[in-house]
Amino acid sequence: MGKARKRFGQHFLEPAWVIKLVTAIEPGPADRFIEIGPGRGAITEPLASRVGKVVAVEVDRDLAAVLEARALPNVTVVAGDVLAVDLVEIARQLGGDVRVAGNLPYNISSPILFRLLAAAESGLFKDATLMLQREVADRLVAKPSTGDYGVLTLSIMLGADVTRVLT
Repeated sequence: MGKARKRFGQHFLEPAWVIKLVTAIEPGPADRFIEIGPGRGAITEPLASRVGKVVAVEVDRDLAAVLEARALPNVTVVAGDVLAVDLVEIARQLGGDVRVAGNLPYNISSPILFRLLAAAESGLFKDATLMLQREVADRLVAKPSTGDYGVLTLSIMLGADVTRVLT
């Protein structure tokens, strides 16, 4: 079904974490989502069963093809790098008020977060629920004068409200 590829920083979720994440997202039937890095579809399928539309952006073309082959009626798979695709245009096509979900790879979490902050300036995004490695999450909620506090912390604080949900 596809092995995790180190070059993409892939880590596939265990079912218990999928349930926790989807519960934390609190999806509704009218919601429209962009899912970052759907991988094998662990989050995609339970999310799609509860929402109106999911656009899943997957950099690994093999995994994108597997997900596309499932032919989920309300899921569109975009085979591409989330750092290169036009998130604002996708949100515009979805009609705005778009939610974002994903299990972000550690090695590109910061660039993705900065990209999401920039896209959010469009006013087309509602919120994001992201699973991050603990070290990245610590940086997002760091206090001034601590070792974790930095440019990412400050940027996120200025552009978003962060709530740590799962630890």
